[in-house]
Amino acid sequence: MSEQEKPRGNPGWIKGGSSPNPGGRPKNAFALSNLIRERVDPQELVEVALSIARDSEVDEKIRLQALAFLADRGWIKPPTISAKRVETVSSVAGLLPANWNELSPAARASYLDQMPRMLPEAEGVDQ
Repeated sequence: MSEQEKPRGNPGWIKGGSSPNPGGRPKNAFALSNLIRERVDPQELVEVALSIARDSEVDEKIRLQALAFLADRGWIKPPTISAKRVETVSSVAGLLPANWNELSPAARASYLDQMPRMLPEAEGVDQ
């Protein structure tokens, strides 16, 4: 097949204008989750997970899964911040003028345009 004859895009995909799911989501798509919410007490879920996590007779992997279940639902996972990122953010904060909140949007934009020339070299900093 020559370069001009090769099909473009994903040839296995449906033609434009049609849908792989024309009926949309089924009306009872959330029926099971709604039924579970109606019949299961969240306090009971926590108690069961705690009892599994504390039971030394239960396999360690299952105990860890119970702890992960509790941790995932009890606390939001904190973002990962590298030391280099903290250093760079601190450097940027130190470069802002004391009257930053009083500057007009145009003055802020002008100041930010000049900012890259003022920053220390920050290779490998995650965005």
